[in-house]
Amino acid sequence: GIDENGSLDRKTDRGRIVRCRDTNGDGKADEFKTFARIDSPRGIVVDGSKLIVLAPPNLTAYHDDNGDGVSDRSETLV
Repeated sequence: GIDENGSLDRKTDRGRIVRCRDTNGDGKADEFKTFARIDSPRGIVVDGSKLIVLAPPNLTAYHDDNGDGVSDRSETLV
């Protein structure tokens, strides 16, 4: 989770969740995809096929339905 605002600002469209993968097996990430754009991500949990993100004031589940590494849909849990 990346929040370019840190804790000091509230500008929109500066946060995102990035999926990092090691595609060639050398132990270093070499593929980076923006999985979802979200303001102020503060906590991330993987729950089966869902990525649950705390971004106040919401707790949201993101789903990658087609397996391309980019979220296809989201649902607000709280």
